[in-house]
Amino acid sequence: MGQQGVRHVRRGRVPAPPPRKFHLIYRIHVTPEVRAQLATQEFDELPDGSHEVGTIEWHDYRKVDGLPLFPPIGKQIAELDSPTAPVHRFELEPITDQNYTWI
Repeated sequence: MGQQGVRHVRRGRVPAPPPRKFHLIYRIHVTPEVRAQLATQEFDELPDGSHEVGTIEWHDYRKVDGLPLFPPIGKQIAELDSPTAPVHRFELEPITDQNYTWI
């Protein structure tokens, strides 16, 4: 039997937790006039060279709580006082199988 997936622990030492990953979230306020000039579709290249077409959806920032966003930042965005309000909380809780449904 191979050693894949086996974590070796020295006697008396607790294994270190995995490193925390950081995802950068960019937030901009896009006016309806600018939005009307932006693309409405994106084209993701697939391994075979073909493309999958995705539709770009715009949402009111106050209504994004509960959307399947990753990282799950919808609640923090929806709680902002305005689309340009300063962000006071920069880190999210760790994402686990217990608090996030993976799609």
